[in-house]
Formats: sequence, structure tokens, C-alpha cells
Amino acid sequence: MINTFLKKTISFCVFIMLFYTVGYTQDKDKILSVKDMHADIDFYLSSLQDVHPNPFTVLTTEEFKTKTDSIKNTITQPLSKKEFYLIISSMNKYTDLHTRIVPSKKMVKQKDSYFQLPVFTRTEDGVFFSLKNSVKYQLTAINGMDIQAIDSFFLSRRNLVEVNNTYNFLDELNYCKNHYFWEGRLVFSYINDNNQQDTLTIYSVKPDKKKSDKAQQAKGERICNLIYDSVQSTAVFELNTFLPQTFKGKMNFTKNVNSVFDTLKAKKIKRLYIDLTCNGGGLIAFEEFLLNYFITDNRSLVLWDLTWKQSPQRRKQRGNIAFVADGNFYQQSRQFNPSDISNKFTGEVYVIQSRSSFSAASTLASQLRKFTSAKIIGEECQIKAVYTDPVVLEFPHSKLRFSCATGFIKNVGGAKTRGVIPDIPYNIYNIYDPVSIQEAEKMRMSHGG
Repeated sequence: MINTFLKKTISFCVFIMLFYTVGYTQDKDKILSVKDMHADIDFYLSSLQDVHPNPFTVLTTEEFKTKTDSIKNTITQPLSKKEFYLIISSMNKYTDLHTRIVPSKKMVKQKDSYFQLPVFTRTEDGVFFSLKNSVKYQLTAINGMDIQAIDSFFLSRRNLVEVNNTYNFLDELNYCKNHYFWEGRLVFSYINDNNQQDTLTIYSVKPDKKKSDKAQQAKGERICNLIYDSVQSTAVFELNTFLPQTFKGKMNFTKNVNSVFDTLKAKKIKRLYIDLTCNGGGLIAFEEFLLNYFITDNRSLVLWDLTWKQSPQRRKQRGNIAFVADGNFYQQSRQFNPSDISNKFTGEVYVIQSRSSFSAASTLASQLRKFTSAKIIGEECQIKAVYTDPVVLEFPHSKLRFSCATGFIKNVGGAKTRGVIPDIPYNIYNIYDPVSIQEAEKMRMSHGG
């Protein structure tokens, strides 16, 4: 009797283990049929034409369709989601940076690790990396892919609509790593001290999700962070997104920002650095909420002109534009009236931005330069006339996500075809490196700022 019960219990446990093992199969490895992939490509093209205000800027409509047809012709056998994504994401170079094919939610969720990478330098002789002993070694390949191939892959995928020529080898590696799904380990092939080929394996690290202190989280994980020196009356306000991923983060965004400015006032901070180096943008409402703390008069401001295209997809996710039929356009200027709040910041303001500061982050930099005495430090960011206000669609079969712009925005300031150009140029090597007060001061003084 006991043995029978024990056998049944073991069998049940084995079944449960197998069930969860199968259920947790990496989403990127699931196999797609040729028919389903072709259907997803058709969905992509039709959605792009329905939703986007002007998708064919680099290629004509006919050229774009020729590209997608060519991709369909190359897909003649079943592929994994990872393989399909690698192929179809090549179309991202022909659309704006808000209009992109990205992995499915499960693919992103199951990628739960990161690499602690060495510092890379590039010279005429090649790419080098340095370890803790500070000795530089010449890198020849990563995971069997030689440096020239990494360069070529990155350049072949570089966006042609919103071009940015400021990049380094770390950017190239991160792009390759994400698109080829290099997880678990990176194998560096390099030339050692004896002038012989050698290898170094770097294993991925899982984030410590038990860390509740936002200051102890990695820069790319936390929404914001404030450090200050009350003796020097200086602070760095690191803001990494205008689109928190959790409901709690969205609900607490304005509360946390207000708390930051309460602290700045209480500590009598006179010089503030706003670190937007890895801020990819988000909700314009959150960006304008932050702008409130820097506009000290009550004059009405025009922040931007925005042209929307109406579509069923936009209506469902963004709301209806009254009296505008599908396929038609609506234009609006944004009139901004600053709120009367007691903890506005009236000291010196410097915005630190990078080549990766994007969308609402570049909008904030543009507006602070226009309407305040703020100065910009760092690298040129995104252009100021951009496709924006995206909806997020999902391919019906692969479940890859497709972010598609529904509008075109012209931000304040001149040079609409350029990004926000820094007053104090400064190279940002790794956008995820926290900026200390000492580093911020060094940036400001690098050109006599």
C-alpha cells in the first residue's frame, strides 16, 4: 500500500517536473513553420502601411515590398524564433527608431542575466581589452565571430533614418550579443603575452532581485537615483527612463521626482547635473512633469508640433482623434503652462546626455536649452524632428513585438535635422556607468565649462 502510494507520488512529481520543464522551454528556441513566418511578414508590412505616418523615407513602397518579399523567399524551411528574429529585424534599418521589430515578451523575460565586460579600446591596429592588471590584449574574435565580422554586422544593421555616427566597440558588441542571443558565456579569443592565440571565458551574472535599495541596483535597472554633496552644493540626478516597466514604478514616478526636488531644496543644492545617458525616453507626460521644476515663470510655452495619423490600432491603444477618419492626419501644437510649485530648482543646470539618449530624453534636453539657461554635456543625441507616439503590435504567430510610430514631432530649438548638440562635448564610453559628482564636475570643466 505504501509502495503503491510512493510510486504514484513519484510519478506525479516527475510529471509536474516535466510539465514545467516543457513549459519553460526557451521561447527563442520554439520552431515556426514557413507559412506562419510568411504570414507574420505580411502582417508587418500591412501594419506599417496602416499605422505609420510616413514609413517609406529610405526605401520607396515598391523597394520596401521587394525587401520583405526577398526575405520570404529565403525562408523555405522551419526556423526557431531566434533565427526568424535575426532575419526579420534586418528591416529595422529602414524605419525610424520608434518603429522596430523586437523580441517577444517571453524572449525578453527569459533573458535574465548580464555580462561584466572589460574596457575596450580601438586603435589602427585593432580592438584591445584590458583586465584588472591593466595589461591590454588584442581581441581577435568573440564566440567564434571575428572582429571584422562584428564590425560588418553592426554597420549593416545601423539605422538609416535616424543616423548616429557616434559609437564604439562596446556598442557593436552589445548589438551583436542581443541579436545573436549570446547568453551564458562569451569566449574571447585574443593574443596573449607570448604572442600566441589564447581564450578567456566571461560568464553571465544574474541580477540580485532581492536588492530593494535603488542605489544598489545597476544603473540600467533602477528608474532614478540622487547623489549630492551638501558641502559643494552639487548633485547628480540620474534619470534612466520616462517609462517605468512596473505599475508601481509608474504610480510612484511623480512622487519620487517630487521627493528629489524636496531634497535639492532642503540641502540647498546650487548646481544640478541631470544624467540622461541611458534614458531611452517614454511618456511625454512624465517628461513635462519634470520640466515643471525648471520653468520659474508662468508664461505659456509651445513645446512641440505633432502630426498624428489615425488608424484602428492607434485608436485602440492611444485613444480616438475626434472627427479624423482612418488614414487621415491631425496636427496639434503643445501649449504648456508651468505649474506653481514651491520646490522649483533655480540653480545651475547641466544635462549629461549620450548617443543613446532618446525620444522624451532628447525632448527634455531640447526644452531645457530653449527655455532655461541649462547647458548640455556629452554627445549629440537623437534628432529633434522624429517619428514618435508608437503603438505596440504583436506578430500573430511568432509573437515578436512591433513598435510602430503613429506621429511625427518637431521639438523646439533649431537644427531639426540634428540631435541636441552638446555645449560641452564629452565622450561617454559606457552609458550604464554611474556618473559620480566628481566625474560630472570633470565633464563640466573639460572645456572650461
